[in-house]
Amino acid sequence: MSSVRIGAFVARSRARVENSPMLKRLLQATAWSLAGVAVSRAALIVASIVAARWLDRESFGALGIIQSTLGMFQLVANLGLGLTATKFVAELRQTDPARAGRIVGMSQLAAFVLGTVTALAVAVAAKPLADSALAQPGLARVLALSAPLVFFGSIAGTQLGILAGFGAFRRLAAVQAVSALGTLVFVVTGVVEFGLNGAIGGLIAAIAVQAFAGWIAVRHEAKSQGVRIDHVGGLRETGVIGRFSIPATLASLVATPAVWASQAILVRNPGGLGDMAVLNAANQWFGVMSVLPMILAQPSVSILAERYSSGDRAGAGRLIMGVMKLSAVASGTLALVFAASSPLIMRLYGPVYAEHANVLNVSLLAGFLFVVQSPVGNLVVASGRMWLGLAMNVAWGAALLGAAFMLGGYGALGIAAARAIAYLLHLAWSFGAMLVLLRKAV
Repeated sequence: MSSVRIGAFVARSRARVENSPMLKRLLQATAWSLAGVAVSRAALIVASIVAARWLDRESFGALGIIQSTLGMFQLVANLGLGLTATKFVAELRQTDPARAGRIVGMSQLAAFVLGTVTALAVAVAAKPLADSALAQPGLARVLALSAPLVFFGSIAGTQLGILAGFGAFRRLAAVQAVSALGTLVFVVTGVVEFGLNGAIGGLIAAIAVQAFAGWIAVRHEAKSQGVRIDHVGGLRETGVIGRFSIPATLASLVATPAVWASQAILVRNPGGLGDMAVLNAANQWFGVMSVLPMILAQPSVSILAERYSSGDRAGAGRLIMGVMKLSAVASGTLALVFAASSPLIMRLYGPVYAEHANVLNVSLLAGFLFVVQSPVGNLVVASGRMWLGLAMNVAWGAALLGAAFMLGGYGALGIAAARAIAYLLHLAWSFGAMLVLLRKAV
């Protein structure tokens, strides 16, 4: 009887997909996005495990705080250009291909300029950041040497956003696969041969490969869709940055520095780099939990932007509700599986990490809460309500820092718990924002 019910359920689901072009597009795009993100994340996990086992605990902690620090600068370098390209290219590529080409040109040019300026800022700010903010003077040189990560990251992220706007998720997945191969080859080789400096060099080489592959993929996709990339004409589209990119960036500029500040609280404690190493290991699996939102984000924003621009608000509402349900079920299952294996997972990083399975479990809880509320962010972007997104992230950042100040004395576990508390609160006001936006959508 149960097999009959399962068969009937599968048949109904297949019919629903076949009868809904929008759902069919989302599933096809999601499949390619899953392939690309899964390969990238798997490569990062393997490289991280190799780095943790090859480096001493303090060096692995240093790698984690350096990556977190660069993440703040990366937001300025990106300026929301990838997200901007996704939204506007998706809206314009069929109705106004000339303007779509200008948006692509503007995005690429801005990524190059902002990436250059921000990388130079990293090199200049490295010493005061290491000396004062992190209380780790020995990290100044390696932080300065990491500056090219920001430059290439700006270019690479923008290319992926453009490809998503074109709906070219197969090409996007291919670019991510190339990046994953580069990560495995360059990072693992760099760690084994040159330690911490080699790990940084490997990351730079891998992101440079991704940036170049993305640039080639965008050129081919634009040509195949009849869109001429116009860098000079793109200067006329810089107003988009003020209307959309800047509030999108400000929203992220609240969240990422809050994460960094919470980790700086940890690093400044006695033995802080060792605690940061534990948190860095747990964060890799928080990253695995975040794969689902990453997979769904670009297809969802692309399709939702099309629906909003065409006036199909009800269809957009139904899509976002379906994504939220899928996110809750999938992430909950994944969190339970990882939690059951948490001692074994942490032991992969080395025997010294095995006793910190509780840090991983709390990080998994935070990851679940993050995944469940993430689709609301896609709805905010598609509706163009970026200032609402900024307000929500300001509240989240304040909650994280408040909890981190109170719990920072408990080491890696305290910071992991602070993040879980912040996401629990964020889930509450995200649900409220969703109700308001969907009411307007219907």
